Amino acid sequence: MNQMLMPALKTSLPNPSLNSKSSCRITLYRIGGLRPNLVGTPEHIAKQILAFEEAGVDLLLLQCSPQLEEMESFSKKGHAESGRIARTDDERKWSMSKVYVLHENNEWTAHLLKRLEELNLPFEDWLIDSGKVDLASVPPEGVFYNRMSASSHTRGHRYAPELTNAILAWLEHHGRTVINGSRALQLEVSKVLQYLELEKYGIKTPKTIAAVGKEALLEAAKSFEGKPFITKHNRAGKGLGVQLFHTSAALERYVGGESFEEPVDGVTLIQEYIVSPESYITRCEFIGGKFFYAVQVDTSQGFELCPADACTVDDLFCAADGTESTPEKFRILDGFDHPIIKKYEEVLAANHIQIAGIEFIQDQEGTIYTYDINTNTNYNREAETKSGKYGMLQVAKFLGNTLTKSEGSLQN
Repeated sequence: MNQMLMPALKTSLPNPSLNSKSSCRITLYRIGGLRPNLVGTPEHIAKQILAFEEAGVDLLLLQCSPQLEEMESFSKKGHAESGRIARTDDERKWSMSKVYVLHENNEWTAHLLKRLEELNLPFEDWLIDSGKVDLASVPPEGVFYNRMSASSHTRGHRYAPELTNAILAWLEHHGRTVINGSRALQLEVSKVLQYLELEKYGIKTPKTIAAVGKEALLEAAKSFEGKPFITKHNRAGKGLGVQLFHTSAALERYVGGESFEEPVDGVTLIQEYIVSPESYITRCEFIGGKFFYAVQVDTSQGFELCPADACTVDDLFCAADGTESTPEKFRILDGFDHPIIKKYEEVLAANHIQIAGIEFIQDQEGTIYTYDINTNTNYNREAETKSGKYGMLQVAKFLGNTLTKSEGSLQN
């Protein structure tokens, strides 16, 4: 979120049109080099004033002579005309609304911004890697799309989710339209909350124990003795911290070694390892709260499964240089249909999540285990090119439709 700095460059222009018998000059602080163009009919001046306000100017200083008469003239003509043009404060703000994209990773957001441009949608890029929010201020009108990631700390943005949480609370307090709001962020940064919410709607998740501290972690592993299990971070992304173990002794060696990864929130999960007859998982993508497509992801080379083109996870899964992965790692499934989709949509609706990817795996008996809700979902370019379905384009269209509906509600 960038604040526009307006240097104190003062311009005074004669404005005889406001009163033919005397002179009135409008003095304003403006953006350097921009002619205020406050000369003309009352209607023209009113439009200019509203344009300056839209650009961020919040103070106009009027210099009039004689002062009282000219202030009255300006109030009757200029102010009345601006009221006729704007009609109401809400309607004026409606005319300025746009899509705001909140995120901390430019590479993951570039494709969406490109799609918004292609659709000629007004938007603003809010990079939230650091910054502040003035709780006494009023946010602009528009649609705000939260794309904060649980893995932000791996890019040096440790507290980006916390700042985003404050911004979302501010937006929601003022009744703004937020896509993937505060509740979505809560689930994004906590797999514990994800699993509890999934189970609430009858969706099976793997047996999981949350632990803080190495001793607690080793103690929790005893309940999996004789069965393979994995560790993962409660707050993660891209499969960070996922390790497979077949014995508690192997876990003890890992925990005591230099390669042990401390989770950013201190919470490590121990989870039963689901043995699948084939080395793949399925990720279901939802846009506008509705199923869009399912993509099959090859897991034969590891657990880090981010589909974004910009990811560089050992250059195996989503190469940043655009080279094709070998073998085909992401494949969109034609005609995928399963009763689990309706349950997923119920979970998303209950938690006010409009855009997400949900991952599941099937065991040898065909039982589905769901293990991840990703509210900062990305899409794989190679897979989409082959299928002809484009997630970011659909997201951009959804945001545009939501903006139109939001504008309509303000207009009414």
